[in-house]
Amino acid sequence: MKTHVLATLVGLATGFVVPATAQEKEEVNPQILQLIEANDKAYDEAFNKHDAAAIAALYSENAVLMTPDGVFTGQADIEKRYTLLLEQTHCTDHVNKLDQVHTPLGVNPWAVGSWTAKHDTTPYTGFRFLVYVPAPAGGAWKVSTEVIY
Repeated sequence: MKTHVLATLVGLATGFVVPATAQEKEEVNPQILQLIEANDKAYDEAFNKHDAAAIAALYSENAVLMTPDGVFTGQADIEKRYTLLLEQTHCTDHVNKLDQVHTPLGVNPWAVGSWTAKHDTTPYTGFRFLVYVPAPAGGAWKVSTEVIY
């Protein structure tokens, strides 16, 4: 009896591992990638202009932003966070970098990347994880969830 249970468990494990391994060869959708990269570039431009409203507009209406200084929900709350951050830090030279972008079929795209910025002459760097949703009118992708560290 124990042999049958073991064989069943091995069969189930193989059934889950083989499809997961096959999915690792995912092709990134070039149209989605281009729009996500445009979102990142617009973020950098808005951040470097200290335009909190333009940054918040890159997020979905009910987005969630998690940072070391708190959790912010919705565009208005995210705009308040960036207004305070940009007033208090006077950071410049912000650059986002996308290290991995995944556009699985039937699932919202997600990405992992990093960011750099300067406060006076001191450089800062961090990491981020993002999930995107399509904008209601089509075209651009909005950030629905972001974790920044």
